Amino acid sequence: MDYFALLGQPRLPWLEVDALKAGFLALSGERHPDRADAADKEAANQRYAELNAAYNCLREPKDRLAYLIKLETGQPPSDLQENPASLVDLFFNLAPVFQAVDKFLKEKSAATSPLAKVKLFTDGMDWFDQLTQLQSQINVRRQKLDAALQELSVAWTSAPSYDEATALYREFSYLKRWSEQIQERLSRLATD
Repeated sequence: MDYFALLGQPRLPWLEVDALKAGFLALSGERHPDRADAADKEAANQRYAELNAAYNCLREPKDRLAYLIKLETGQPPSDLQENPASLVDLFFNLAPVFQAVDKFLKEKSAATSPLAKVKLFTDGMDWFDQLTQLQSQINVRRQKLDAALQELSVAWTSAPSYDEATALYREFSYLKRWSEQIQERLSRLATD
């Protein structure tokens, strides 16, 4: 199944997210299982599940790139375990903060005295600010990757570059993973 065709989208690395969402909502309204006859309910559920899977895949650049590469080449992009060279500096900013926040969260969970908890609250706010700044750096990198994805799409129909698409896929993968790790730590700082 071609998710691009299912959602009426061009087979390109960059998609307009608003147009993708509007198309998905229109199709999902038409194909919702509640609109199907009782005899067609199972098939309608299957079509609706495929529609949801297509939308969930294509709305996220990392997943869209992986799907497009596999669709076009027959092979998924390889997942290298080393950081892309373009993100090494960001990794060296993130790693020590992640380690320090994890250590801080352990100390915070072990604290029992009210005085220690007050001090830890203030320190937690500082860590929260640092993580928020790192998330901003990731967002800036993500915007640059989005621009690169748009440029790649312009040339895609005449000269697809799977190497460039794979490189962007890896960068999006790392940024998404790091963003999720930041969000998890921010949540723990706010609740623990």
